[in-house]
Amino acid sequence: MGGHKLCLSVPAALESSFPRTVAAPCSAESLLDRTTVPVLEVTGDIHVLITSVATPEDAVSGSMCFCQDDEVTESHPAFFTRASLLVVSTELPEVPGRCMIRTADPRRWAAAAAGLLFPRTSFLHTTARLGRGVQLGKRVSIGAYAVIEDDVYIGDDTTIGTHVVVMENTEIGARCDIQPGTVIGSDGFAHYRREERSMYTFPHLGRVSIGNDVEIGANCVIVRGVLNDTIIEDGVKIGSLCNIGHNCVLHKNAGVTSHVVLAGTVELGEGCDIGAGASVKQHTSVGAGARVGMGSVVTKDVAPGVGVFGVPAEPLRTMRSLTWPNR
Repeated sequence: MGGHKLCLSVPAALESSFPRTVAAPCSAESLLDRTTVPVLEVTGDIHVLITSVATPEDAVSGSMCFCQDDEVTESHPAFFTRASLLVVSTELPEVPGRCMIRTADPRRWAAAAAGLLFPRTSFLHTTARLGRGVQLGKRVSIGAYAVIEDDVYIGDDTTIGTHVVVMENTEIGARCDIQPGTVIGSDGFAHYRREERSMYTFPHLGRVSIGNDVEIGANCVIVRGVLNDTIIEDGVKIGSLCNIGHNCVLHKNAGVTSHVVLAGTVELGEGCDIGAGASVKQHTSVGAGARVGMGSVVTKDVAPGVGVFGVPAEPLRTMRSLTWPNR
């Protein structure tokens, strides 16, 4: 290189985006009035104005933060945070000018409050394409380069991300969130061998039906049914880079983390959890409240409430909740 040195300028530290300034500042009293999560006790000044959201470490005056830990010692960040609104599960000393909310699940209360502080906004990007017969509910948002094909229904307050493709005859309920790059309603693998080893394809004649309050991560594929519909019921959460095969039925509040593959005609019971990278064989069911460990391969039915792990997946007594551990 002729003795010349290449010098790169790198910032010593990147500035944090927190505390995050809220879209609609309001008082702690207003948040209490509008949230439905049960509260055990409210102490301090309920009139404090909430102008940002942060962790206990990053909080400043005007911030809302929460602490999920059941025990908070004097060395814990929540003990010396500067937040104006602190949501906790345990009793802490009162601080002048602060409102403290005690609830059994601080994360849940804070999530509900954050939804009020950062309300959804509706928009239709100029590059989005809508087909014939598309029905949009109130306050629907559709991002850049999204394609909504013919005869699609999308319910109130649903967000469709950038580059999402929703194929014909799909139904999506209210308050859903479809992250960028996801394809809903494509054909899956329905190819079968002839005697001479070549393959023929059975057409996908069904559709995809998605309920209310469903979240689907980025770059997922949700395949339409063959001779039945692919059904995702209310409250289901799906992580990024998942494949949901044709004719699958995901019952209410099932949790599917990232990189999961559900082959055709898989049924997930209500409230079950599927860990990251797991695969579930075709024509297999996972019972209500069951748990499948990350990276597992499910080759046979899983009974309700049972935790399984491994390749092939087998019952494991010590498994806890996979998708949302309490930590």
